[in-house]
Order: sequence, then C-alpha cells, then structure tokens
Amino acid sequence: MARQPEIWPPLLTPFLENGEIDFDAIQGLVDFYVARGVSGLLVTGLSAEPLTMNDAERAAVIRAAVRAVAGRVPVAASVFCKEGEGWPEAIARVRAIGGVDCAVLLTGHLVAEGESDEAFLACLEAIIADSSGDLGLYEAPRPYKRLISDRALACAAESGRFIFLKDTCCDLARIKSRIEIVGGSRLKLMNAEVATFRASFKAGADGFCGLMANVFPDMLERAATEETDALSLLLTAGDMALEQSYPGSAKALLSENYGVGLTSFSRVLGRLTTRSDCTGLFALDEYFNRYQKTR
Repeated sequence: MARQPEIWPPLLTPFLENGEIDFDAIQGLVDFYVARGVSGLLVTGLSAEPLTMNDAERAAVIRAAVRAVAGRVPVAASVFCKEGEGWPEAIARVRAIGGVDCAVLLTGHLVAEGESDEAFLACLEAIIADSSGDLGLYEAPRPYKRLISDRALACAAESGRFIFLKDTCCDLARIKSRIEIVGGSRLKLMNAEVATFRASFKAGADGFCGLMANVFPDMLERAATEETDALSLLLTAGDMALEQSYPGSAKALLSENYGVGLTSFSRVLGRLTTRSDCTGLFALDEYFNRYQKTR
C-alpha cells in the first residue's frame, strides 16, 4: 500500500458574534475533521487566534477540543508561558489538562528576537532536561518567525522527546535537508506550505499542517498521492484565496457550504466574514465538488 500523508488541521476557534468563544461549536468542527480522516489536530495554533485569548480561555479551548476528539485522533496543543513562568511549568500546565498527546513549543517564543542559536539551543536542552512527555516545535510567524537551525533540530530529534515539527521554512531544499536530519527518529515533519507540500512528501516528509487543512484536508491527501500535479497546483492557487480574510474565510466556507455550525466571526479581524469577502475560495470549493464527482 502506498504511503499516505498525515493531515493535521490547525484547529480554528469558533466565536459567537459577540466575540465570546463558542464551545458548543467545537464539537461539530472536530467531527467534520475526523469524518474526513485527518491524522490529528493542532489546538491553539495561530489559526485558533490564541494571542487574542487569555490563559484561562486557551486552557478551556484545549479541554473542549480534547472532549470533542474523545480519543479518535491525537491532539497536539501549543504552549504559552504565563508571566514569570518557566517553560517546564507551562508544559506541565498544558499536560495537566489531560488528553494532550504533544505539547508544542513556538520557536519564536523560546528566546527573544536576535538572540543567538546557542541561546535557543540552551533553552531547548533545558526544556528536554526539566520537562516530561512528548513535545513538538512550530515555526510560528508571531511574535517573530524563527526558523530552527539544523543543530537545534538534530538536538530535538536525538532527544527522542520531540515527535512533531510544523515546518514553515517554505524552502524545499531546506526541507529535504531536515528530512535527512530527523530520519530514523520519532520526529515527524509536517509542512505548512501548500506550494512545496507534494514535493516534500515525495522526498519523505510526513504530512501537512497548514491553513488549507482547515478546509480541504481530503484534497490535500489526494494531491500528495495522485499521479499529476494538477490538484496540487490548484490548491496552491486556492491558498492565496483562503488567506483573504483568514481565519474568517475558512469559517464562512465551513458554515455555508459544509453545515458546520459556527459563525464566521474572528477576533483577529474583529468582524464576521461573508461570501463576498472570499469569492475565490467559494469558487474553488465548487470546482472541488465537480472534481470529486469525476474521480
């Protein structure tokens, strides 16, 4: 049987129109993804708008997602430090929620912008020594984007503690080098860029964890394994359409076209998103529906 990619949507956070978290809608959203055969879910990634939440809200979202998943797929959750808290304590706090399979560290949060790779490596080694459980890394773009060095990646892989990397380098040559570095370890490389996803999977990457997984997880899996590049190229073009008014665009499509019971409100945008705000995304969805009927 041909190797299949792992698809991990970075779970959206549903909000009511007044901006409060819609915890009831998390169940329907999770069910939508599980029904489409996703391999796992990343909770409180940046698609979830975690920087608009306080610590209690982030913890509540993780708990709600774990309840909704009910053990059907693994759950990874991003870790955020409280003021005056160390990373081992923050990791332990997230793991204490229960049901979190992997605590994910945002690389741009571990050390300040401009600090050396030696400082980053020292932080990573301290986390490995002073915490427990499986860990992940995410090259998130905020507060600043820090790409992990080869040396730090090798340290993470060799530790046996890291099982997840959300790769945002957008550089196929670098991804191929990273695949070699983590080869034989527990660490799985999840590409976040649609444009390089198909090629990276062919080169040995494990899967995808990016924006498009929130709306077309099944199409991404097909794009990685089909004989031609046609679907992959279409998804790449669609990624630009999705980014218009994201994450509201994804919520609008899921609500209007897939019956997922959530509003399109985004705290980051401060408003609802309508079909007219993302016409290209809705057009792409119509094409995919026709595409599926011909296959």
